[in-house]
Amino acid sequence: MSRWSKKPKDAIRGSYTDGSFYRDSELVAKQANLHFLCKEIMEVAHRGDEDYNHLVELLTRVLNNLKLKDHD
Repeated sequence: MSRWSKKPKDAIRGSYTDGSFYRDSELVAKQANLHFLCKEIMEVAHRGDEDYNHLVELLTRVLNNLKLKDHD
C-alpha cells in the first residue's frame, strides 16, 4: 500500500501539481518560529525611539540582503 511506503510525502506532493495545498511541516515550523520571535521583538522595541530606529535599520538591511541572496 502506498501509505506504508518509505517515502509517503512523495505521494502527497505528487497529487498537487503546484504544491499550493501542501506545506512542509519543517517550513511551517520555521515560519512560526520567526513570527513569534518578531512579535516579541516588536512588543519590546517599540517602546524606545533609539531601539526602534536601530531595529528598523537592522531589519531593513537583513531583508535587503535576503532578497539579494534569493536572486543569486
